[in-house]
Parts: sequence; structure tokens; C-alpha cells
Amino acid sequence: MRSNFWDNRRVFVVGGGGYLGIELVRALAQYGARVTVFDRADCRPAFAGFPGAPVAVKVGDLLRGDLAASLAEVQPETCFHLAGLPGVAASQADPGAAFEANARGVWLFLLAAKVQPGIREIVLASSNHVYGEQEILPTGEDSPLRGASTYAVSKICGDYAARAFVQYGLPIALARITNTFGAVDPHSEHIISSTIRAVLAGRRPVIRGNGKDSKGFLYYKDTINAFLTLAEELQAKRLFGEAFNFAPDSPITVLELTRVIARVLGRPDLEPAIQGDPNGPFEREYLSIEKARRVLGWSPSWRLEDAVREAAAASGPAH
Repeated sequence: MRSNFWDNRRVFVVGGGGYLGIELVRALAQYGARVTVFDRADCRPAFAGFPGAPVAVKVGDLLRGDLAASLAEVQPETCFHLAGLPGVAASQADPGAAFEANARGVWLFLLAAKVQPGIREIVLASSNHVYGEQEILPTGEDSPLRGASTYAVSKICGDYAARAFVQYGLPIALARITNTFGAVDPHSEHIISSTIRAVLAGRRPVIRGNGKDSKGFLYYKDTINAFLTLAEELQAKRLFGEAFNFAPDSPITVLELTRVIARVLGRPDLEPAIQGDPNGPFEREYLSIEKARRVLGWSPSWRLEDAVREAAAASGPAH
């Protein structure tokens, strides 16, 4: 990563008031960027005390067409699009909101960005869920997009829209991120967050499935590094319309994950309580990061054990 790339650079973060958005803005501010956040909520307090120039916040609703005026005013050089309705459960509960945020929202962003000639890089946050079930593992970026959940399909729509706008000259690339975790996870039901809380409180962690699901888990600092690295290399290497997977080197089963967390936190005796059918079905997710390593020089730098230890230390007292 080239930190001098960001010095005094005008950067626009759509959806910058969310968990990952705040951490991305923190990193950009540390590297000297002039950051503007566009979000539905007034998230100014989240950026208090950040280094460098004050973070500007534009409060508006992307779905109501508020973005175009802010982009025209700021004239950004680099854009990150992180806005959307995250999570499979939330999208399943409200499919209309999922498609509005993750499909139409991306489309409206692209229309607004299309008429801003000064934009040199756009990074769109996509998801591992777009791949769905794959017969060949690990899954490369050229694999068919088979995601069938409401969330996955809404994200697939956003991916295809982004690629379609390359023909209009938009310098955009897609970051397909696997399951990201950190100390302040807004989704308290996520397995790493819930397991850390349980172990710190002296309780057995609970696995809702059978523990056999195999997934990748990426520490948020590696995810932020992925966003920044992709933006830095996008124009220089002409990566327009390209997708990149960002994930750990290898997946881990949910059962082994909970045991690792308990062991790292000094409570290996807290064996997880498995609620699912031990003979039931399970999912396998294994994203290839060979392309990111070869083209971008990116690879995860955080070991799972070290990331869990830091996340637990920053998560506050047990409850």
C-alpha cells in the first residue's frame, strides 16, 4: 500500500457512517486524504478526533437523488461505495429494501458518478455471497454468480450494473469481501462477536447450525487495506470492471473457529453448544485470493488468533 497516494486527495465515501465506513475514513484521514462522507445519518460525532483535516459529512438519501449535488460540489478523485442493506437475514426479512439499497442504490450512484469527469477511481464493496454454492473450490473471480438468497441476488445486480457502466468510462472495480469481523460489529449475532462475548462472560458459545459450515473470516484491518490497495492500483493497472476476492488464505469450520476463540481467550474448557442437526447439510465457502495477490500484491496480514485477541481486548468488558 502506498500511503503517499492519499496525501491531500479528495475522497468521497458513500455509506461512510457504517462500521466499515468509519474505519475506512479513519485510515484515509491518517494518510492525509481530504474525506467527505455521504450518509443518511449525521455521523459527524463518529469522526471526532480523527487526524488530519476535518472529515466533511453530507447528510442525504441516495435513493431520493440527493447524491448528485454532493458529488458535484466535492469533485472527488476517488470514491468508495459502501452503502447498502447488509446481511442475509435483514434482506430476507425485507426484500424490497434489499433491492432498493443494493441494486437501485448502486445504479443511482453510478448515474451520479458518470457525469463527474474528475473521478479517477471507484471501489464498489461487493460480497462473497454473490458466488453462492460452487462445485469447484477455491472460487475464483470468473466463477459463475450463483447466489440465490435475496441478499446475494441484490448484490449481483449491483455488480452487473457496475460492470455495465465501464462502457461509459467509469473507472470502477469490485471488492468481493468475505465475512469481516472486528471489535465493534453491529451484527451481534455474528459468530465471532457472539463467541467472544460468551467466552469473556464465562459462557459456552452457541452454534446455531451443526458447526460444519466452512467459511473465511477476515479481520477488518485487512479489509480496509484491501479497499485502499485496490483504489491505489485501479487506474495505474487499468483494472476497470475487474472483480477481486479478499479473504483469508484458507477457510475454517465454525466449530473449529469457536474453539480457536475459546483457546485464545484462555477458556478452552468452554466447548460450544451445537444446536443444529449433526447430520444436517452444511455450506463450504473458499474464495481464491490468487488474483489479488498476483495483480495487487495484496494478502491478509492478520493471523486469526492475533485478530481475535485484539478484537476481544477492544470489545469492552464482558456482559
